Amino acid sequence: MKKISKAEILIWALALLPLAGCLVAGPFLPREIPMHWNASGQVDRYGGYGELLLLAASGFGIALLLKFVPRLDPKRANYQKFSAGYTAIRLCLGLFYTFMVGLTLATALIPEAQNTLGVDRLCIGAMGIVFCVIGNFMPKFKHNYFCGVRVPWTLASEDNWRRTHRFAGPVWFCCGLGIFVCAFLFQGTVLSVITFLWMLPLAAPIVYSYWIFRRAQRGEDSPHEK
Repeated sequence: MKKISKAEILIWALALLPLAGCLVAGPFLPREIPMHWNASGQVDRYGGYGELLLLAASGFGIALLLKFVPRLDPKRANYQKFSAGYTAIRLCLGLFYTFMVGLTLATALIPEAQNTLGVDRLCIGAMGIVFCVIGNFMPKFKHNYFCGVRVPWTLASEDNWRRTHRFAGPVWFCCGLGIFVCAFLFQGTVLSVITFLWMLPLAAPIVYSYWIFRRAQRGEDSPHEK
């Protein structure tokens, strides 16, 4: 029997933890649960217990997706070549969903926390960390149809895939780091605008991939560029 790794156990523990937390906290939750915050960090939408359970279950759904969808990938053998990075990303997303549900429960159970925690800044900071983790491992992604910059030009060429992800990694990491730092330097509408501006470069690898494709079509690529 194949041994289950500690990382795999932790991934599934994180997938189930938000649901367990919601079930335990259920009897103590108010009828209206904070579900969304505006740019100023104020609650602008409430939901019911069912919506909270759905949010918690989405983390488990993501865990299932990331575990089993690669098995349908025609390039599934390539996942073994970057398995450490793929596992790290699965762990990171599990932590992210657990954090988000925990934050929601905290603000529901302790109303005063809505004004003291800075929920908007914590959410944006956590999102920045996710981008950093993905960016850190992007250069190691091997050609596949599920994980990475999946545009026609990268999927059609192994060389384009490799060069695009080698470029995308630092871009995503720097954008994530910028978002994380700004989450603790700014707040309100200013933070929302700055976060949006930091996210724009995340699309740069798509443009870069198309540029590589066009250069290859014109025969302008030289060996040292590959």
